Amino acid sequence: MLGEVDEEKLDEALSGIIAGIRSEAPKLINQFSTQNAVFKSEVGDGGRVTIPSAERNALGIEEDDIVQVVVHPIKSEE
Repeated sequence: MLGEVDEEKLDEALSGIIAGIRSEAPKLINQFSTQNAVFKSEVGDGGRVTIPSAERNALGIEEDDIVQVVVHPIKSEE
């Protein structure tokens, strides 16, 4: 069982955590919005997916670069 909680220390710790989040959030949002792209692409022969040229140019992606891919299938409306 835990002992008594020092509310003053808890408030101080939580304030520090919140301040850290507030200071880092803008950096993370900027990084996400400038270093990522979201687009639709059709799966072609052999499972190939093409990154549109606008996205490649904006992100500085060149042939033979390694990129991370997250796939979310979009079901066509029937």
